[in-house]
Amino acid sequence: FNRVQNAILNKNLEIKKQTVRSFSASIISGILGVMAAFYGLGVYSLVVQTLSFAVIGTVMLWSTTEWRPSFYFSYSEVKKLMGFSIYAFFERVLNNIFIRLDVLLLAKLFSPLTVSFYTRASTLKDFVTKYSSSSIIRVLFPILSQLKNDHKAYENVYFRMFSIIALLSYLLTGVLYFMGADLIPLLFGKKWTATIPIFQILILSSCNIPLNSLMWNAMMSKGKAKENFYFSNFKKIIGLFPFGFAYYYNDIWWFTVTWVISNFLVTILNVFMLKTHSNLSMRRHFYELFMGFVPLVPAILFFEWLELIQFSTKLGYSVVFILVFLAFSLLTRNQGLLYVMSTTKDLQNTFKNKLLKKI
Repeated sequence: FNRVQNAILNKNLEIKKQTVRSFSASIISGILGVMAAFYGLGVYSLVVQTLSFAVIGTVMLWSTTEWRPSFYFSYSEVKKLMGFSIYAFFERVLNNIFIRLDVLLLAKLFSPLTVSFYTRASTLKDFVTKYSSSSIIRVLFPILSQLKNDHKAYENVYFRMFSIIALLSYLLTGVLYFMGADLIPLLFGKKWTATIPIFQILILSSCNIPLNSLMWNAMMSKGKAKENFYFSNFKKIIGLFPFGFAYYYNDIWWFTVTWVISNFLVTILNVFMLKTHSNLSMRRHFYELFMGFVPLVPAILFFEWLELIQFSTKLGYSVVFILVFLAFSLLTRNQGLLYVMSTTKDLQNTFKNKLLKKI
């Protein structure tokens, strides 16, 4: 009931309407869920919260767009969309199956306790993707789609966003690696401490997973759904190798390490794919990746050598890492950082001018 309205708002870059609608629905449904819990509905209060968010959000979404469904059917319109959407649909279906494959297959190889430790680590690792790129990528796809026939503008916007996401994801990866041993017991309790070594390996893949998502969107924005479908299936074959290691060695550590390695291989393959089908520079891709690794890898190695134990010292180390990372990015004229600084300055000036006008 809300797919078309969401698509229209995304296409028109009306993100503010979507954000206000989602935020308002979250507050109202959250209040209803708490009230339901207060009046003794127990676990069903979660059902109340979830369903009320869906209903309220959809009603609010319909009020923001003029489009309404009709009983008119056009085969020619379906035919136009089918060449793109059929491949996009099956790619999404297979991808959703594959995303859940790790837990399904690992449950056959390891104990429920081991799988639960891995699942918890994987969930926490996904925070990097969620907070470094999800909102940017949602806006980026319609922008790139509009620029697909202007290669120079397309390339400039794409690499600017690539640089910003790389900057954020490498920073978050480092901080979570350093603080993971304290965050996990703090968030989930001491019984989850066995998750820490798994998490510290998995988190290393977080610096490139958002970039893989960005590259996937770049391919789709060029209308390369068919090419992306076949290429994604090839990448999934690579993703099966970690399960072979897990089965052979019967060790979750081997699975985790090889899973991280396979993700980096996928990143390299994505770069080649974009060069082949979108003519996006391989050199610029690898340069941005290398500039992220230069401060991150030595920081991790030095952290392991120091063997820090105290929370305060780890926190201090994380702060120093952030400052060094930003200083290095500034010295190397990181495109993403410069753009963020420029945008922040423009926003400050706009806000200042509005205040002066009111005064």
